Amino acid sequence: MNILVTLPAGILIIIVAFLLVRKLLSVSTVMVAGVLALIVIVILSLFAVINWPGADVFAIHLALYLMTIYAMAIILKVRENNQAGQAGRFHWAPAAIIGFFAIVIITNTFFILLAQSDGSVSWIKWFVPEPKSGGETRSVFPGTVSHDFREKENQFNEYQQQRAMQTSRGWQVKTGWQTKPLQGQPNQLLLQVNDAQGKPLNKAIIAGKFLYSADFRHDRSFSMQYVGGGLYVADITLPQPGNWSLVVTIQKENELHELRARTTVH
Repeated sequence: MNILVTLPAGILIIIVAFLLVRKLLSVSTVMVAGVLALIVIVILSLFAVINWPGADVFAIHLALYLMTIYAMAIILKVRENNQAGQAGRFHWAPAAIIGFFAIVIITNTFFILLAQSDGSVSWIKWFVPEPKSGGETRSVFPGTVSHDFREKENQFNEYQQQRAMQTSRGWQVKTGWQTKPLQGQPNQLLLQVNDAQGKPLNKAIIAGKFLYSADFRHDRSFSMQYVGGGLYVADITLPQPGNWSLVVTIQKENELHELRARTTVH
């Protein structure tokens, strides 16, 4: 969901709908505002059930759309009072409320765009300075055992034993991308496995999963093909930019080795 499209498009639709209903139907401004607010809530809720965009994106749309309805109701109500010969003006209190929430929403929209783009689009460079290290994004694969800290207590000893076995086994595992990984494009993942003596570990069974923290529905499972010399490859297509977690299991006969890593997709 591109909020630079959906936010202004939704605001425009709400304004047009508000004006059309007021012009075509003899109903009060307050009633129109209430009905439109209910419709917006229902439509956004249905969309969220079908395709959850994330809590931050959902909240920013709901807040901005409802604020637009609120502003339209106040503006049209003041105009109706003036046309009826009643003294009316746009009071400072509603104006202050609208202004405050407008600033909050615009600021949050910027941060959402910044998070979704992972700093890879050119306009963000106007707001975020270049890092002193040179700005190169690197994938980091520390080779640690994958561990869910929410595991039940009776699983902790098993985890500790597995970690001790991996340390004593001394397998050397290196993994990385053939080229810089790009969103929506096939990227080749490489995994080199050697034993404690530095000899290639051949014909192991290797499977893994890329985990996307923002939405588990984007998670991707894969298996790796052996190409020789302890080297394994897999073609991976990741649908979203940003940070991904990688969990890999290496099975060789009765020996199991696990690693967890993080990488960035552009």
